[in-house]
Amino acid sequence: MDKSQAHQMFATLSQELEQLRRKIEDMSRRESGLVKVIEGIEELYPELVPRPEPNGQGQGSKATPGRAVNPRGQEAVLFVLEDAEPNWITIEDIANEIVKRGWSPDSEDPVGATRAATVRLFKKKAITRRKRGRSYAYRIAYSSKSSEALSGTEGF
Repeated sequence: MDKSQAHQMFATLSQELEQLRRKIEDMSRRESGLVKVIEGIEELYPELVPRPEPNGQGQGSKATPGRAVNPRGQEAVLFVLEDAEPNWITIEDIANEIVKRGWSPDSEDPVGATRAATVRLFKKKAITRRKRGRSYAYRIAYSSKSSEALSGTEGF
């Protein structure tokens, strides 16, 4: 590849990257709006939302779109953090609770899988974290059960 071809490829790929970034921003805004609508419906009609039972079996065959009966990954992390709020909880504790509830990730390293899901949620700002010793503790970004300010937290 000569310099002229590299320049053309660079220009083309840069344009494609910018288009993808705009699409991602649009999708992110749409996702945020849908989450808000779903959360509003859940707040108005909490009886419509099945909550998984500790044994991982959920509420029979009743299911709601967007809510798994046997949650995995980010959804499992969110359920554990919701149940723990307003308390801060470490990744190890989240992983232990997920395993205890029978929602074990399909991984030989449940703590690693939980860490990956938790970090993705943190990057999406769905949860917040603060330093606890040499590690971090997490909780839902907005804790409805606590009037405590989110002091000691980090942003994205």
